[in-house]
Amino acid sequence: MAFQCQRDCYMKEFVTSVVSCCPAELKQEVNGRKETLKGFNVVLQDTVLFPEGGGQPDDHGLIGEVPVLRVTRQGPDAVHFVTSPLEVGQEVRVKVDWERRFDHMQQHSGTRKLVKMGKMVEAKKEGDNEFMNIIANEINTEETLVFLTVGEEKGPGLFLLAGPRGQVTELGPRILALLQGKGAGKNGRFQGKANSLARREEVEELLRQHCKHHSSEK
Repeated sequence: MAFQCQRDCYMKEFVTSVVSCCPAELKQEVNGRKETLKGFNVVLQDTVLFPEGGGQPDDHGLIGEVPVLRVTRQGPDAVHFVTSPLEVGQEVRVKVDWERRFDHMQQHSGTRKLVKMGKMVEAKKEGDNEFMNIIANEINTEETLVFLTVGEEKGPGLFLLAGPRGQVTELGPRILALLQGKGAGKNGRFQGKANSLARREEVEELLRQHCKHHSSEK
């Protein structure tokens, strides 16, 4: 199931309904001490809060006026941990803690960025295709060429190239060849699996040269 947050990652509020609400516990560490917080696991009809997974931290926010302290994925459902019960069938407004989400998008641990004349490159050890697409969705790829990878620096991994359709169509196969992988592209996105990310710097150089050439034609 694709959640509303995946269909529209810019949506900050969303009206939905409560499907279930069950007693639960949340184990967390506070000031170096492990504590168990009693509360409730809430499943909604849909949600704008991303669950934890794929190297991506979960969103926090509100369901009505009730704070959401953790969001996890259990099968097809996003499970929201709250400290107050919610009535099943109740219509609720879900709000994203946008500052927290944006901060996580901008400050991934282990991430390095190259910004060169509007082009952006990111690398991260942990993540998946969903994680990379979330980042790409936060950037105006109609004007900006974005290249992202997840995986070990010299080992196998995943990659995504997003940007203007013409440039992605031209560069995608060339990046695929450099990374010795398999992939395909459409609608301004080219993604796939890389057998080795060891030649990632060569991809960065390819993007730099493309950027210079593209800029000189304007």
